[in-house]
Amino acid sequence: RAAAQAVAGAVTAVVNTVTSRKPSTPEGSPPSQVTVGQAVEPGTAIETGRKSAVEISLADGSVAIIGQRSAAKIGGDDAMQMGQGNFRYRSGKGEGVNRALSTPALAIALKGTELVVSVDETRTICAVLDGAITCTSRKTGASVEVPSGHSVVWGAGSFGQGATPGVYRTGDVAVDDGIEAARAAWTGAPEPTPTPTPEPTPAPTPPAW
Repeated sequence: RAAAQAVAGAVTAVVNTVTSRKPSTPEGSPPSQVTVGQAVEPGTAIETGRKSAVEISLADGSVAIIGQRSAAKIGGDDAMQMGQGNFRYRSGKGEGVNRALSTPALAIALKGTELVVSVDETRTICAVLDGAITCTSRKTGASVEVPSGHSVVWGAGSFGQGATPGVYRTGDVAVDDGIEAARAAWTGAPEPTPTPTPEPTPAPTPPAW
Protein backbone atom coordinates (compact mmCIF):
# COMPACT_ATOMS: atom_id res chain seq x y z
CA ARG A 1 0.00 0.00 0.00
CA ALA A 2 2.82 2.43 0.81
CA ALA A 3 4.41 1.78 -2.58
CA ALA A 4 1.09 2.33 -4.31
CA GLN A 5 0.54 5.63 -2.50
CA ALA A 6 4.02 6.80 -3.49
CA VAL A 7 3.18 6.71 -7.19
CA ALA A 8 -0.42 7.92 -7.01
CA GLY A 9 -0.92 11.39 -8.41
CA ALA A 10 -3.12 13.73 -10.37
CA VAL A 11 -3.31 15.22 -13.84
CA THR A 12 -2.08 18.81 -13.71
CA ALA A 13 -2.21 19.75 -17.41
CA VAL A 14 -3.63 18.39 -20.66
CA VAL A 15 -3.22 19.54 -24.24
CA ASN A 16 -5.93 18.28 -26.62
CA THR A 17 -7.35 14.75 -26.29
CA VAL A 18 -5.55 12.29 -24.00
CA THR A 19 -7.07 8.97 -22.88
CA SER A 20 -6.49 6.72 -19.90
CA ARG A 21 -7.44 3.26 -18.72
CA LYS A 22 -7.47 2.38 -15.03
CA PRO A 23 -6.32 -1.09 -13.98
CA SER A 24 -9.84 -1.80 -12.70
CA THR A 25 -11.44 -1.00 -16.08
CA PRO A 26 -13.30 -4.02 -17.54
CA GLU A 27 -11.59 -5.53 -20.57
CA GLY A 28 -13.07 -4.32 -23.84
CA SER A 29 -14.49 -1.09 -22.42
CA PRO A 30 -13.46 2.18 -24.11
CA PRO A 31 -10.77 4.33 -22.48
CA SER A 32 -11.83 7.54 -20.77
CA GLN A 33 -10.72 11.05 -21.63
CA VAL A 34 -8.19 12.58 -19.26
CA THR A 35 -9.12 15.84 -17.53
CA VAL A 36 -7.19 18.25 -15.32
CA GLY A 37 -7.53 17.32 -11.65
CA GLN A 38 -8.24 13.67 -12.39
CA ALA A 39 -6.73 11.23 -9.88
CA VAL A 40 -4.20 8.81 -11.36
CA GLU A 41 -4.22 5.36 -9.77
CA PRO A 42 -1.11 3.17 -9.79
CA GLY A 43 -1.22 1.04 -12.93
CA THR A 44 -3.18 3.57 -14.99
CA ALA A 45 -2.31 3.45 -18.71
CA ILE A 46 -2.08 6.78 -20.56
CA GLU A 47 -2.14 7.23 -24.32
CA THR A 48 -1.80 10.44 -26.33
CA GLY A 49 -2.58 11.24 -29.94
CA ARG A 50 -1.15 13.68 -32.45
CA LYS A 51 -0.52 17.12 -30.96
CA SER A 52 -1.62 15.88 -27.54
CA ALA A 53 0.27 15.68 -24.25
CA VAL A 54 -0.33 15.33 -20.53
CA GLU A 55 1.52 16.35 -17.37
CA ILE A 56 1.06 14.30 -14.20
CA SER A 57 2.22 15.27 -10.70
CA LEU A 58 2.94 12.29 -8.45
CA ALA A 59 2.50 12.20 -4.70
CA ASP A 60 6.25 12.36 -3.98
CA GLY A 61 6.65 15.55 -6.01
CA SER A 62 7.82 13.87 -9.21
CA VAL A 63 6.41 15.28 -12.46
CA ALA A 64 5.96 13.27 -15.66
CA ILE A 65 5.21 14.64 -19.13
CA ILE A 66 3.98 12.23 -21.79
CA GLY A 67 4.41 13.70 -25.27
CA GLN A 68 2.35 13.22 -28.40
CA ARG A 69 1.70 9.76 -29.87
CA SER A 70 3.10 8.13 -26.74
CA ALA A 71 1.98 5.48 -24.27
CA ALA A 72 2.95 4.88 -20.65
CA LYS A 73 1.78 3.21 -17.47
CA ILE A 74 1.97 5.19 -14.23
CA GLY A 75 3.05 3.20 -11.19
CA GLY A 76 3.27 -0.54 -10.68
CA ASP A 77 6.74 -2.05 -10.51
CA ASP A 78 8.32 1.26 -11.61
CA ALA A 79 7.34 4.90 -11.19
CA MET A 80 6.59 5.00 -14.92
CA GLN A 81 6.74 2.30 -17.59
CA MET A 82 7.27 3.95 -20.95
CA GLY A 83 6.18 2.41 -24.23
CA GLN A 84 6.95 3.99 -27.59
CA GLY A 85 7.02 7.77 -27.63
CA ASN A 86 8.69 10.72 -25.92
CA PHE A 87 8.75 11.41 -22.18
CA ARG A 88 10.15 13.80 -19.58
CA TYR A 89 10.47 12.94 -15.91
CA ARG A 90 11.60 15.06 -12.97
CA SER A 91 11.99 13.21 -9.69
CA GLY A 92 10.77 14.72 -6.46
CA LYS A 93 12.62 15.27 -3.22
CA GLY A 94 12.61 13.12 -0.09
CA GLU A 95 12.56 9.42 0.64
CA GLY A 96 10.81 8.49 -2.61
CA VAL A 97 13.26 10.05 -5.06
CA ASN A 98 15.39 6.93 -5.49
CA ARG A 99 13.05 5.69 -8.18
CA ALA A 100 13.07 3.51 -11.26
CA LEU A 101 11.65 4.00 -14.72
CA SER A 102 11.49 1.42 -17.48
CA THR A 103 11.15 1.07 -21.23
CA PRO A 104 10.75 -2.17 -23.19
CA ALA A 105 14.57 -2.32 -23.51
CA LEU A 106 15.95 -0.56 -20.42
CA ALA A 107 15.58 -0.20 -16.68
CA ILE A 108 16.51 3.32 -15.54
CA ALA A 109 17.58 4.06 -11.97
CA LEU A 110 17.59 7.70 -10.89
CA LYS A 111 17.75 10.00 -7.89
CA GLY A 112 17.16 13.73 -7.82
CA THR A 113 17.06 13.68 -11.61
CA GLU A 114 15.38 15.31 -14.60
CA LEU A 115 15.64 13.40 -17.85
CA VAL A 116 14.17 12.93 -21.30
CA VAL A 117 13.52 9.50 -22.83
CA SER A 118 12.67 8.72 -26.46
CA VAL A 119 11.58 5.21 -27.48
CA ASP A 120 10.91 3.75 -30.91
CA GLU A 121 11.04 0.27 -32.45
CA THR A 122 14.82 0.25 -32.94
CA ARG A 123 16.37 2.37 -30.19
CA THR A 124 15.96 4.05 -26.82
CA ILE A 125 17.59 7.41 -26.09
CA CYS A 126 18.06 8.79 -22.57
CA ALA A 127 19.22 12.36 -21.95
CA VAL A 128 19.94 13.79 -18.49
CA LEU A 129 19.20 17.45 -17.82
CA ASP A 130 20.02 17.29 -14.12
CA GLY A 131 21.34 14.62 -11.76
CA ALA A 132 22.45 11.22 -13.07
CA ILE A 133 20.96 7.90 -14.12
CA THR A 134 22.05 4.31 -14.61
CA CYS A 135 20.60 2.57 -17.67
CA THR A 136 20.59 -1.23 -17.68
CA SER A 137 19.57 -3.50 -20.55
CA ARG A 138 16.65 -5.64 -19.46
CA LYS A 139 17.88 -8.40 -21.79
CA THR A 140 21.68 -8.49 -21.48
CA GLY A 141 22.33 -6.75 -18.15
CA ALA A 142 24.78 -4.31 -19.76
CA SER A 143 24.70 -0.93 -18.03
CA VAL A 144 26.00 2.60 -18.38
CA GLU A 145 25.96 5.64 -16.11
CA VAL A 146 24.79 8.89 -17.69
CA PRO A 147 25.71 12.15 -15.90
CA SER A 148 24.06 15.54 -16.21
CA GLY A 149 24.34 17.11 -19.67
CA HIS A 150 24.91 13.76 -21.41
CA SER A 151 22.87 11.37 -23.55
CA VAL A 152 23.07 7.68 -24.37
CA VAL A 153 21.58 5.57 -27.16
CA TRP A 154 20.62 1.91 -26.79
CA GLY A 155 20.29 0.22 -30.16
CA ALA A 156 21.36 -2.96 -31.94
CA GLY A 157 22.01 -4.62 -28.58
CA SER A 158 24.54 -2.14 -27.17
CA PHE A 159 25.06 1.35 -25.76
CA GLY A 160 27.38 2.18 -28.67
CA GLN A 161 29.83 4.91 -27.61
CA GLY A 162 28.30 5.12 -24.14
CA ALA A 163 27.32 8.43 -22.59
CA THR A 164 28.23 11.37 -24.81
CA PRO A 165 28.07 15.13 -24.09
CA GLY A 166 24.90 16.96 -25.12
CA VAL A 167 21.21 16.69 -24.27
CA TYR A 168 19.08 15.01 -26.94
CA ARG A 169 16.02 16.92 -28.15
CA THR A 170 13.11 14.71 -29.14
CA GLY A 171 11.39 17.15 -31.49
CA ASP A 172 8.26 16.94 -29.32
CA VAL A 173 7.63 20.47 -28.02
CA ALA A 174 5.79 19.29 -24.88
CA VAL A 175 8.75 17.15 -23.83
CA ASP A 176 11.49 19.53 -24.94
CA ASP A 177 9.96 22.86 -23.91
CA GLY A 178 7.02 22.14 -21.61
CA ILE A 179 3.24 21.86 -21.67
CA GLU A 180 2.54 25.58 -22.10
CA ALA A 181 4.84 25.75 -25.14
CA ALA A 182 2.96 22.79 -26.60
CA ARG A 183 -0.39 24.44 -25.92
CA ALA A 184 0.68 27.55 -27.82
CA ALA A 185 2.18 25.52 -30.70
CA TRP A 186 -0.59 22.91 -31.08
CA THR A 187 -3.77 24.82 -30.30
CA GLY A 188 -2.79 28.17 -31.76
CA ALA A 189 -3.51 29.84 -28.45
CA PRO A 190 -2.97 33.55 -29.10
CA GLU A 191 -0.63 35.62 -27.02
CA PRO A 192 -2.54 37.65 -24.43
CA THR A 193 -3.58 41.05 -25.75
CA PRO A 194 -2.16 43.87 -23.66
CA THR A 195 -4.75 46.13 -22.09
CA PRO A 196 -4.59 49.52 -23.84
CA THR A 197 -3.79 52.51 -21.71
CA PRO A 198 -6.87 54.78 -21.65
CA GLU A 199 -6.49 58.23 -23.14
CA PRO A 200 -6.69 60.99 -20.54
CA THR A 201 -10.04 62.76 -20.43
CA PRO A 202 -9.58 66.44 -21.27
CA ALA A 203 -10.64 68.88 -18.59
CA PRO A 204 -13.80 70.82 -19.43
CA THR A 205 -13.28 74.34 -20.75
CA PRO A 206 -14.43 76.87 -18.14
CA PRO A 207 -17.33 79.07 -19.31
CA ALA A 208 -16.60 82.63 -20.39
CA TRP A 209 -18.24 85.24 -18.08
